[in-house]
Amino acid sequence: MTLHNTAVLIRRAGIGSFVGIVSILLIVILVRVGISIKNSLYPPIKDPPTQTFGVLSPIQFPKSVVDNNFTYTLRTLSGELPTDFPDRLSVFPIVKNQPNFLNLDRVKKNVASIGFVSQDGTVLPDTPLTNPFYEWNEQKDFYRKIIFNINSFDFKMTSSYLSSLTVLSAKFISNEQDAINVALYFLNLMGLTPNDIDLTKTTTQDNPEHYVTYPQLYSIKNEAQGNILVTADKLSQTQVIRVDLYQRDVEYDMNTGLTEGADQKLHLKLPILYPQLPYSTMSFWVASGPSGAMVTQAFFTHKNIDLTNADATYGIKTPEEAFAELEGGKAYIATYWGSDNNIPVTDVYLAYYLTEDTQDYLMPIYVFEGKNGFFAFVSAIQ
Repeated sequence: MTLHNTAVLIRRAGIGSFVGIVSILLIVILVRVGISIKNSLYPPIKDPPTQTFGVLSPIQFPKSVVDNNFTYTLRTLSGELPTDFPDRLSVFPIVKNQPNFLNLDRVKKNVASIGFVSQDGTVLPDTPLTNPFYEWNEQKDFYRKIIFNINSFDFKMTSSYLSSLTVLSAKFISNEQDAINVALYFLNLMGLTPNDIDLTKTTTQDNPEHYVTYPQLYSIKNEAQGNILVTADKLSQTQVIRVDLYQRDVEYDMNTGLTEGADQKLHLKLPILYPQLPYSTMSFWVASGPSGAMVTQAFFTHKNIDLTNADATYGIKTPEEAFAELEGGKAYIATYWGSDNNIPVTDVYLAYYLTEDTQDYLMPIYVFEGKNGFFAFVSAIQ
C-alpha cells in the first residue's frame, strides 16, 4: 500500500468518525427535545406529598440578631436562584424520652461521675426546680452549677472559671485536638455521647462549610465589670478553648412522587443547622483545672431523630417564594457582623433546623448565606 493510499484511508476514517460523533450528538439532542415536548404535552404523573403527620406547626425561630431593613442582591455563582431543588422534602419525627421514676437516679450518677460529690464520695444534694429540672451546686474550686432536664438529659453547667487562678495560668491548655478529647471524655463519663456526631465537622481546621467551626481560642481580659472572654490569635495567648459538636448530615432517598421513570427516588444529603451559627447546641468551654484540662462550662442540648423512614414528605416553597419572604423581612437572621444594609446573597441551599426548645419534628429550611457572616433562615414547608 502506497503512502497516498494510506493517507486516503486515514482521511476517510477521520471523516467517518466525525460523522459518527455528529450523528450521536444529533440523536441525543433529538431524544431530549422529544422528551421535553412529551413532558410539556403530557406531564408525568406525580403523586402529592404524603403529609404523614398532618398539618405541622410552623418553626418557631428566635428573635433575629439584627432588625435592620436589609435589601438583597443575588451574587450566587450563576447570578440566579437555584433551579434544581425538589418540590418536597421529608420530615422526620424527634424521638421523645418518656418520663421515668428512675431518671433522677440516673442523673445523680451522671453528675457524680463529673465530680459533683462530697468529701466522702457521695453525690451532692439536688435542688428540685420546675419539673423536670434539677440543680446541683459545688462549693469548691470553680463553684460549678449544673441544671439537668431529667427527661431529655440535656444540661447547662456554669461556673466562676473566669476568675480562677488555675484557669488564668493556662498550665494545662495545649491545643484544639486535646480540648476536643476533653469535651468527649466529659460526655463519655456521663454516658451521654450521641451516636450521630460527625467529628470531622469539628476537627477540620479549614472547613469550607461556614456553618461549622473549628474549636475557638480565647484569652481572659479584665474589665471594670469583671473578666470577659476575648478572641485569641494563637495558642500561646489562649486560656480557654470552646468546642462545639455537630450532628451528621441527614442523608436519605426520597420518593419524588413520580409514578414511572428513573426519577422516582432522589438521593439527598442536607446539613443540620442550629440557631446561633456557626455554633451548635452542644458547646463546651475547656480550661486548666487543678490537675489537668477540664470542662468548666457546657451547654448541651441534643435531639434524637428517627431517620428510619423518609416517606413522610411535605411540599416546600420554591426558591423564589423563600427569597420573597427574605426580602419581605420574614426571615430569621441567625448571624451578621457587618454594617452594610445591602446584603449580597452568595449561596442558597436547603438544610434541616434544630433548636434548644421543644421540637416535635425535624423540618427543612432555606438558608441564605452572604458576606460578613450573614445567615438567614426561612421555613421551607409550604
